[in-house]
Amino acid sequence: MGTFVCTQCTVLENTALGNWHTCHRNMKQFGLVDNMPLCSQCTPSHYLTGTPVSKGGQWHNRFPRRLRKDYPDIPILNPSGKKE
Repeated sequence: MGTFVCTQCTVLENTALGNWHTCHRNMKQFGLVDNMPLCSQCTPSHYLTGTPVSKGGQWHNRFPRRLRKDYPDIPILNPSGKKE
């Protein structure tokens, strides 16, 4: 499972459940800084156009929220896609 750290709340998130794959379009979609991946809870609930984001604004409940500081041994991907 590809894992990253949310840049806003530092929770561990799966790349398929947060906005990892689309964070390069944050400015265009949400008016936020590009290349800063967010977990599903920190992803805005609506695009700038007003259209709802299907996984945005709430935790997905596929697994419990876990802060990075509590699980330092889990390998994560940095914004360039490389493991840390």
